[in-house]
Amino acid sequence: MGNLLPILKNDSVLAEQTARQLFSNFGAKLTDLWRYEGGEPVGKRFTVWSGWEYFEAASAQGRGVLLVTPHLGNWELGAVFFVKHD
Repeated sequence: MGNLLPILKNDSVLAEQTARQLFSNFGAKLTDLWRYEGGEPVGKRFTVWSGWEYFEAASAQGRGVLLVTPHLGNWELGAVFFVKHD
């Protein structure tokens, strides 16, 4: 909560609510990761895969592709996206 207070204008109630939501989100992230590592197919957990055409167009230029993504959640599952589209 202490890390959240400065960005939430020292609102301790909002900081506590936000901290609880962050921990809940982190728990869901771990659950998804452990399910995948346990052998559950990930594809069925996603309803839409989008943007692959942009990667293909960049890759078709033959100069390599630098993929930059924000670290916002289940980034480990991003590798699954590439395996499914290889």
